Amino acid sequence: MTVKMKVHPDPKTRNTVSEEPDVKARTVLYVEDDQAGMQFMDTLLARVPGVKMIGAETGKAGIELAERHKPDVIILDINLPDMNGFDILGYLKVEEWTENIPVIPFPYAEDIGKEDTRRRRFL
Repeated sequence: MTVKMKVHPDPKTRNTVSEEPDVKARTVLYVEDDQAGMQFMDTLLARVPGVKMIGAETGKAGIELAERHKPDVIILDINLPDMNGFDILGYLKVEEWTENIPVIPFPYAEDIGKEDTRRRRFL
């Protein structure tokens, strides 16, 4: 799968819709407990025209934001302090208001393999 995004070199253009009429504003929910990771993703997405990022530092907050904002995509850390990311993913996929939102589980390198059995249920 390939995703093509136009990137603005100037992060001051954050959350603005491009001059192109076919660009629709999109919301990304990033669920991540690491502040450096949250800041990195915010900086990265700030360069994509028409993309707004909302962030949550816990699984509970992520579920609440997903239900309230209905984002276009969710990027989900699988190792959160309050909940396992795969449990959150399972919950999001059975609830009517979030079941169709694409979710990208995002493990850190040291996490790969630890949750392999649970991961196979969703991939």
